[in-house]
Amino acid sequence: EQLASKAPSVAIYLDAAHGGWLGWENNMKYFMKMLRDLDLPWDKVRGFATNVANYQPLGLQCPWCPDQGFRNGYCLNGKHKNKPCCKDPCNLLSQYNFGNNEMNFAAGLV
Repeated sequence: EQLASKAPSVAIYLDAAHGGWLGWENNMKYFMKMLRDLDLPWDKVRGFATNVANYQPLGLQCPWCPDQGFRNGYCLNGKHKNKPCCKDPCNLLSQYNFGNNEMNFAAGLV
């Protein structure tokens, strides 16, 4: 609230890590619960910043096909492995992590 009141024209983004940290459903649930419990001026928060450490490529967003809860299962279990959006340079899909690229990870934040 202090930042928002002293610099009202500044856009506030929250660091949402990257798919290699929060791409698993249990980690994402914990992160969302933590955000919900914080007393933040949500009307001042514009969005999330992801991949600030440049961990993985931006990639292409896959079609949304939830397989359980909010997790996108489009690329999991070897499905669509030849599709460009399922490229997995960090080998996260084998760990049931839908955040194989930043576009897919960011889609899971919505």
